[in-house]
Amino acid sequence: MNGNPLRTSVASNLQQALHAAEERYFSLFDGLFLSKQTNDACGSGEVRDAAVYAADIFRAEGKVAPDCDALLACRWLFLAADLLDDTLDGDADTLPWATWSTGELALVSMQLTGLALCAAQKVDEKTGHSVVSILQQTVLEAASGAQLEQELFRPDISEKRILQVLDARSGALFGGICRFAAAAAGANDQRQQAWACFGRRVGVAYQLENDARAVLDPQRFADLAKRLITLPVRYALDQAKGDALDSLQAYYLQHREVPLSEVSEAIRASGGLAYTWACSAAIAAEAQRCAPDEAIARQWLQYDEEPSS
Repeated sequence: MNGNPLRTSVASNLQQALHAAEERYFSLFDGLFLSKQTNDACGSGEVRDAAVYAADIFRAEGKVAPDCDALLACRWLFLAADLLDDTLDGDADTLPWATWSTGELALVSMQLTGLALCAAQKVDEKTGHSVVSILQQTVLEAASGAQLEQELFRPDISEKRILQVLDARSGALFGGICRFAAAAAGANDQRQQAWACFGRRVGVAYQLENDARAVLDPQRFADLAKRLITLPVRYALDQAKGDALDSLQAYYLQHREVPLSEVSEAIRASGGLAYTWACSAAIAAEAQRCAPDEAIARQWLQYDEEPSS
């Protein structure tokens, strides 16, 4: 997939409408901490904007004008989950949250979740589609999945369990947001389930690709520095030989200091990246087969060649 399976910004006219709607919500919460930071983060593309996902699904369901409240609910829930994930796995020192304390991050995540539920309630009131319960379930699943990520610090975690954790985290979030957007657009239950199935697989495929790229890019060595056992690491630990195996075992099993560039090269040389890229492509192919809309599947799942250094 081309970096992100989805675009990171919506059309300018829709973006203006979303910002205006955001300000109406923010005015309801005296002293809300997150207003400017949220807009800046989503607007800059530093945080994936789930309003894009929702807008595409509305169009696929035949709605010319997406519901701004539904789009904001998706944006805020995705951002809340991103903040919670960063807080739990130690990435809170990365932009755009670099200056925020753990307490502030937790507070903002809760506020964003509250805003998402308020927006979903507005959709319920306008359409009668009963979408709040879908968002509530997604909130619970996303929080549970974020907690499971702590298992990735276990050096003995299996490949099967890694994929289960990714499904419970990224898969549940993508799938829930896709189903919510479809329900808000008036899709029947069968279509909602199809969107959820598609989104869940997109989420896992994206996360696998992200994990592979994080091994290659020196600017994204945070996962290596934390000794997370992602899929490329698991495969490399199981398949490496010679000097590569010595480096990986010293770093991940014995917790000795090894240059991250050496760890990255050992994972690449042992086939960890190629294997992870292939797994991501296979899961994306599953997503394409169950996609409710072929055009969106093509748009969201565009693969380049295997990432290279």
